[in-house]
Amino acid sequence: MSIENLLFTTRVGTSKKEVPFPAPPSAEFLDVVEEVCKKFGVSMQTVTLATPSGVVLTSTDLNETVSRIVEEHGISYEIIDQGVVGRV
Repeated sequence: MSIENLLFTTRVGTSKKEVPFPAPPSAEFLDVVEEVCKKFGVSMQTVTLATPSGVVLTSTDLNETVSRIVEEHGISYEIIDQGVVGRV
């Protein structure tokens, strides 16, 4: 079984943090996102995921397998913490 090497990025101001994350293709994408959120220290309840081209993943997408998401959206994802967006 091969491993998909996913790349998750988050930005706060001008600071950018990237976390590469290897995941089995058969894993549920939501499980991977939960683990990545822990690494970033953000809550799943306030997170939105988007591709570099700006496509926002839906709850239906999150319940797909990693291989299906990679096939449709690629390997790179931006983590947007809605708990931080809009704060002054």
